[in-house]
Parts: sequence; structure tokens; C-alpha cells
Amino acid sequence: MSASETESQPTSAPPVRFRHIRWVLLVALVSVLAAAVALAQSGSIYILRRSVLSGGGSQAEGSQYRINYSFGQPSTVDNSAGGTYRLRQGYWRGLATPTATPTPTPMPTCAPINPTCKQQRLYGYQPNRYETVRPILDAAASNSLGTTLAPVYPTIRSGRPPQDTEVSPGQPIPHIILRGIAWQEARWKQFADNKDENPDDSSYCTLMSEKVEEGDCGYGIMQVTSCMSYADPYPCDWPHPERIVGELVYNLGQGVFILLEKWNGRSYYYLIADNNHTIPGSWYYAITAYNGWDESNSPNLADPWRPPYYDEAAFPKPFYPYQEIIWSQMAHPKDPTRTQTIVRTCCGD
Repeated sequence: MSASETESQPTSAPPVRFRHIRWVLLVALVSVLAAAVALAQSGSIYILRRSVLSGGGSQAEGSQYRINYSFGQPSTVDNSAGGTYRLRQGYWRGLATPTATPTPTPMPTCAPINPTCKQQRLYGYQPNRYETVRPILDAAASNSLGTTLAPVYPTIRSGRPPQDTEVSPGQPIPHIILRGIAWQEARWKQFADNKDENPDDSSYCTLMSEKVEEGDCGYGIMQVTSCMSYADPYPCDWPHPERIVGELVYNLGQGVFILLEKWNGRSYYYLIADNNHTIPGSWYYAITAYNGWDESNSPNLADPWRPPYYDEAAFPKPFYPYQEIIWSQMAHPKDPTRTQTIVRTCCGD
């Protein structure tokens, strides 16, 4: 290549004067973006009306809802409202009026319930059960809910002879146990007027026991009744009963806490096989006690010729012990994304 050809060849870098213009435009763009966003703030009530512009993370969680949209993409809803929560991540698009400013809005009032129940129902958002609640159930089984979102589990007396053992991802409760109990108790719902009829992704008051007017103060996804009634024959109390009523994760954690106490409360006579808490069959007596250690759950008092329980409409509860119903829920999950499970191994499908 000749010297003249080299001199006529265009260079890749722009002239200095254009580089200065490029930097000016970049600074101007950053300034516009900085002025166009507002940090999410905390408050008792928010109405969120804008999509997320940028920021770290992919979701913002609160006590009564979960926002799980892609940052930088339009939201699929116009309003996402919740009570008593804090937005911890991301930026929200700023217009003439900052959209992160707390905006008071009336929350629906739940109808009063039986006065023997210690807590009134709270209004909250019921997330999708198969996309959101199922992973939470699995996390509860491995003691992975976190110490701020749920009660701290007691150790479990596992093995033979029993030894205090931490429930953990390596030694979990079989998640099909929790799925079965939570399905039978509440269809995996914390908020609903009717567990069989109300759809997901909607807001309702706390799901209560069908016998609440008779004094059965069962709340939420695990239908927690212990210490939730003034008529309880054994006076007791939980540190945060309002969280049992208003938070799905906390209610689930409290239910697991009670289930572990039922396991630990068995006498040595009721140990099964190696007393291994990672095997579903070992939970027979603890599951029985979760519903009630009484004659209604005695398998010897039910029809000895009864077929295995499968469907609530065909086989009503009075003719089947609670634990057999839970075993059916584990073996024949109603979750449309799951298939039949053989309830013999550690953790199921």
C-alpha cells in the first residue's frame, strides 16, 4: 500500500470535536434518566401505577402480595395495591407526580367473625398456587423460609433412638406431606371466602374454617387453630397471631412448627420403622395428631371394608380418618401440573 493510499484511508475514530459532542450527549442522557426516576419508598399503603424502569432484582414482596415483573417492561396490571409493605428494589418511572409517593386508599373491611376467635380476618392478595405457593411449600419443607418471614422451627426428634435434628435441605420434611396437608386444609390458599370456589390472583379476606361459627378458629393455608381462640382449654398464645392471619408464609411456617411439635410429642411406642423424618410413612401419627388425636381419626373405628380414599365428594370425611385423606392427597395430587406419586420414598415427585 502506498503512502498516498494510506493518507486517504478514513480513520475509525471521529474528529476530536465530535468526540466532545458525544460526551456532552451522554452526560445529558444520564441527567435526564436521573430526573425521570424516583426511588421506591416505604409506607403503610401504596398504589403502584407504573412499570419498573431499572434496578436490581426481579421482584418486590410485601406482606399481602408479590410483584414479579421484569424490570424495564410494562406491568400487566394497572394497579398493584398492598397493605403494610416496603419496596426494597428498583426504580419507578417518575412523571409530573412522583409515583412512589404514598397514596392513601381505603382497604376493604372484613366482616366480623365469631368473637371467640382472637383475630379478625385481614384483607390480602391470594397468589397463584401452582406458580407461587407450591415453591413456598417446598421451601417450608426444607426449613428455607427464613427467620424473618416465618417462625423458627424446633428441632425434630428423629432416628432410633431419637436425636435432636435440624430440618434442613439435606434432611427435609417430605414436601408432599406439606402439600397434602395444605391442600386438604385450604387448597393452598391463605385468602379466600371459599377454598373451592374463589380463583387465584385475587384479593379476599383470610380463609377461615368452615366451622368458624361453631367456634373453630382455623386460619389460612394451614388452618392454624392452636392458641387462636379465647375458648382454648389450654391457655396459650403465639408471639404474632396477626401474622398468622395476614401472611401466607408465616401461617405456613406456624403450621409446620405445630406439625413438628406433634411429631416430637409422640411416645416411643408410636415410632415407625427407623423414625426417619425424611420418609413420608414415618409421619402417620404426627399427621393424625395435627388434625386431632381422637376417636374420629381412629382407623379401627371406620368401616373396615372402606376402599382407599380418593375423592371428597364420593368419600366424605366422617367415614375416613384424617391421615388417610392426607395420604390420598399425596398419592393423587390435585395440582394439574403434577402426576400421581407413590408415597414410599423420601420426598416424592
